[in-house]
Amino acid sequence: MCCWRAGLRELGHEAECELMAKRHASHDPGKFIYSEPVVIHAAADLPEGAYTLHFENISTPVQHKGVLWLVAGPPPAAAEAGKADAGAPTRPGKGAVNLARRLIRDRRKH
Repeated sequence: MCCWRAGLRELGHEAECELMAKRHASHDPGKFIYSEPVVIHAAADLPEGAYTLHFENISTPVQHKGVLWLVAGPPPAAAEAGKADAGAPTRPGKGAVNLARRLIRDRRKH
């Protein structure tokens, strides 16, 4: 997992955030495929709703619900490759939403 600064955009709202995602080497030299993006820090005053997450020349739709930011479309790796992400976890408890919940829970402990 790697961390990046990213941007969130919705009609009338634009904000920076911090993002975690898995970065995999691509078949093309110097290019990467990203999977399981998770917004880990965003402005607390952003209203709930649909946003577009922008990072590393990639855009993906996300949904803001409460304290969670959920990927609303295919992961960037699947969108770029035009197929399902082969590296996506298949076991329960290993997905991006559960990772976000663990990060929030850990942040509250400190």
